[in-house]
Amino acid sequence: MKITGLMVNYYCLCQRKLWLCFHKINMENESELVNIGKVIDESTYEDEKHNFFIEDLANIDYLKNNTVYEIKKSDKMLESAIMQVKYYLYLLKERGLKNIKGKINVPLSKKSIDVFLDDEGIQEIEKCLAEIEKILNYKLPPQTLESKICKSCAYYELCFI
Repeated sequence: MKITGLMVNYYCLCQRKLWLCFHKINMENESELVNIGKVIDESTYEDEKHNFFIEDLANIDYLKNNTVYEIKKSDKMLESAIMQVKYYLYLLKERGLKNIKGKINVPLSKKSIDVFLDDEGIQEIEKCLAEIEKILNYKLPPQTLESKICKSCAYYELCFI
């Protein structure tokens, strides 16, 4: 099973969202917040070459000086972004690249967070990948979270209305 960086991010945010997206129930095309994030991604760091793909598993925002950069609209869901970048580092390490580090840039708040992949991070990613496979094989989506992050999710109406 091919697991993408976005799937790792969704796994950390909401397992129901992960399942719905994987099963082609896509609500993000209509989300204003998602569109704002795309505009930020496209309009910042314009001097950098954007969208570096690792096969069809990862779409890295940009690479520079042995660093993987991920651009985020805000730092509200930082833990999922960190896991996403760790997964990118994991994929690059599997392909023989060494001394690669990660960085999450949040241009609106002018924050920059360093991300590293150590042995503990590798175990964390491998556990995450096994859990994602398990969730995607469920016949029905996992239950709703009822978390404060749900109100800004593109799937909110599907889950709660």
